[in-house]
Amino acid sequence: MNKIAVSLLTSQQSFQRKQAEEARAAGQRAGMEVEVVFAEGSMTAQVQQLMKYVLAPAENRPAALVIEPTSADAFERVGQAAVQAGIGWIPVHCVPPYIATLKRENPSVPVSCAAVDDVEAGATQARQAMALLKNGGQIMLLQGPRGNSAASLRRRGLDRELKAFGSIQVIADLYADWTKAGAEETFGSYLRAQSNAPKPSLIVCQNDSMALGVEMMLCTLRTDWGKVPLLGCDGTLDEGQFFVKKGLLTATVITPATAGKGVELAATALSGRPIPPSVLLPVESYPPLEKLE
Repeated sequence: MNKIAVSLLTSQQSFQRKQAEEARAAGQRAGMEVEVVFAEGSMTAQVQQLMKYVLAPAENRPAALVIEPTSADAFERVGQAAVQAGIGWIPVHCVPPYIATLKRENPSVPVSCAAVDDVEAGATQARQAMALLKNGGQIMLLQGPRGNSAASLRRRGLDRELKAFGSIQVIADLYADWTKAGAEETFGSYLRAQSNAPKPSLIVCQNDSMALGVEMMLCTLRTDWGKVPLLGCDGTLDEGQFFVKKGLLTATVITPATAGKGVELAATALSGRPIPPSVLLPVESYPPLEKLE
């Protein structure tokens, strides 16, 4: 049985666990073994994990690597090494700038990528904010790590829509590592340092796990603010959608898991069928925008 190795960011976040589940399910449907490893937020660890596969004896190498990179632009050389070793290279949750060239130069090896429309995810969060703040207001923004492709694209979409709307101002720009604990550390430090910070009209978080960390810090450090609407993103059934229904989050954006699609692309190519250079998966507001108005 051909093996596909899947490298993901962290085991400590709901969406990443969903990625792992979807990857294994896609492998089962395709009749392929799927091995999942987690980098736990470390680029160094992820490079080491991937190079261990690349440098393994030929008979022990996976047929393809499906990778959600800690940095979209930083793994080109690892990808080149993989395809030179005859291993397919399928980044997910990003569209690396080198992928078209890598595919063109290595037509006999599976090369593609699968990504969420992260610009639209950010734009959807902006539309949610606009629906909730029809008269404008001030918002705080908690983004993923600096340099992360998904975080940058989501911010681009958010800024585009807010600029067109014109009456919502971002008053705090913070960064964390996609996890609840990371958000608690970042947002908690901000609240302690900015004890006189004005209450925002709304807080936008680039994923649901970080939104839950923000909620924890609000309950711990700023009870005087009362309820502050929180927007998340990812929208898994057991986290984002669940906490919207519970009232902890005001809204989220459902983003499909990309690791399963990455495994599907690898399996398709390994069966001898063509695959596209990239696949972009749509997002949706939860609840629908009209229910927020």
